[in-house]
Amino acid sequence: MYRFWVFVHLVGVVGFLITHGVSMWAMFAVRAAGQDRERILDRCETSKATTMPMYVSFGVLLVGGIAAGIDGALFADWWLLGSLALLLVLTVSMSVIATPHMKRLREGCTRWADGTYTMSDEDLGEVLTGSATMITAASGSIGLLAIVFLMVFKPGS
Repeated sequence: MYRFWVFVHLVGVVGFLITHGVSMWAMFAVRAAGQDRERILDRCETSKATTMPMYVSFGVLLVGGIAAGIDGALFADWWLLGSLALLLVLTVSMSVIATPHMKRLREGCTRWADGTYTMSDEDLGEVLTGSATMITAASGSIGLLAIVFLMVFKPGS
């Protein structure tokens, strides 16, 4: 069963990377949209639409990975615990940095009944050029590479 659970884990990883890739694209695409609020809102909504499939894939990768770890009696190996810890840290950091950033952009591109926007052009520009996108991309990429390293090379085994 171990190989089956590894397969399930990898299917979840692939699904997660595909769906999460849309969100990463959107974070960069909103910056490229300049002050075009319709394009910004469209990119934010596209990202939001992939949230449910991303979480489903995330659940599949967790179930498959944990089941493989149990079936393979690997929870005594620090590389597995380190991978899980890194995944937890990345999940928390994305929830604290990326999610509020995209929510703020969506809200800033929403019109009031009188036709004005909920965020000034100046404030929108600051949000677009802020550090959230680069922090998210850098931490996510480095974290993912670290997890892949641990899972491939299994240091300490």
